[in-house]
Amino acid sequence: MKTLTTVFNNLFRKDKKFPLDLDSVAEADLRAAKGEDFEDEDDEVEIIEMAVKRPSASAVAAGEKGGRDSPEADDSSSPMKSPSRTESAKATPSKGPAKKVTVVQVTVDKIGLKDYSVYVDPIIAVSIVSGGKIVEGTQETNVSTRREQQHILFGDVIRLKQPFEAILPGAAIFFEFKHFKAAKEKLSTKCWAFLEREDLHEGDHVLELYKKPTDFKRKKLSLLTVKQLYLSIHIKFEQA
Repeated sequence: MKTLTTVFNNLFRKDKKFPLDLDSVAEADLRAAKGEDFEDEDDEVEIIEMAVKRPSASAVAAGEKGGRDSPEADDSSSPMKSPSRTESAKATPSKGPAKKVTVVQVTVDKIGLKDYSVYVDPIIAVSIVSGGKIVEGTQETNVSTRREQQHILFGDVIRLKQPFEAILPGAAIFFEFKHFKAAKEKLSTKCWAFLEREDLHEGDHVLELYKKPTDFKRKKLSLLTVKQLYLSIHIKFEQA
């Protein structure tokens, strides 16, 4: 009340003229008349300044790190997770053990000929024929130098390049008896024999001999002789 009395006394002094010039009134007097507390003003200003105070650099850095590590951060910038070895093994089907094949081993024992002694550098050429065409390159025995009772002896082993499983039904193994003719200076075919795929099994085989030329289609067959003279071979299977 003492403060208000002082303010009004100052306002209504005799030397004051109306209208009043409020700008000339002390700001402290106006605030006191309005009932404002001078002691709380500094506290309010200090509180406002603290509220709007900028965060420190460490707080900003911590906030950015938290944003990157947050589960809600954008996943598009993060690298894709590589699958583990266990997951890769499940995704890739495992290959089973390699299938075994049957190797055909042919031993050319001997060939029976009535004029067995006249042939120079005789050999046996072995090939696989299917559909009238040679499907495996020809392999030859060594030149024979042994003779015995109307037979030329070889005893050589030929391993077919095609496994038993790859030889098609209807195919056949062909054997051509060849010798060197000095007058023509070349190898000449004397006779031939064959073993069909359906008769291919382990053990001894005695094959009939046919006159030349060799007929890979086996349509024109003419026996070389009616005597008991044949091509003797032995078949053995090996797993590889």
